[in-house]
Amino acid sequence: MSASSPDPDEPRHDRGFSFLGGAAQRLRARLREPEWTLGIALGVLYVAAIVVIRRCGMLTDELDHYSQIALFLRGDFRVLTGYLTTIPGYHALVAMILWTCGATSLDAARLVNAAFGLLAAAGFHALRRQVWPGTETLATAQFLVLPILVPLFFIVYTDVLALALILWAAWAKRKRRDYFS
Repeated sequence: MSASSPDPDEPRHDRGFSFLGGAAQRLRARLREPEWTLGIALGVLYVAAIVVIRRCGMLTDELDHYSQIALFLRGDFRVLTGYLTTIPGYHALVAMILWTCGATSLDAARLVNAAFGLLAAAGFHALRRQVWPGTETLATAQFLVLPILVPLFFIVYTDVLALALILWAAWAKRKRRDYFS
């Protein structure tokens, strides 16, 4: 390039929007950070687990939990007291979400529970960022692959929603937003 021609990496101030050049460089630098790679890999694994679980029949206590949800979806508000060990708040919430979406299948209920898993991961991330700033990315990745917790993300089970609510309540308490906790 000659001295009179502009450098392509420098913003051209004569056209306006010169701030975009710096923003694009910062974005490219952020995308090279290992957190993005880790996040994308975990996202792909999460979606793969959702796809794989669709091929499975009912697992563990899913029969009891999904049966209660199915009753609520049909407008039958009896509680299966002989089979459930919890108050059916989880079941009512999942039934309400499924009813709103027009879905009734076990796979749809599993997808709702997977969304609760992401809600729990977000709550863990927010709480970890508040308590130990700078460590939340790796800790959240570890949370998402915790062997005792991972299977519960993808089946119809009450524990993941309960964990999400507890994590967000702890976050709200630490932020002194007691009305959320």
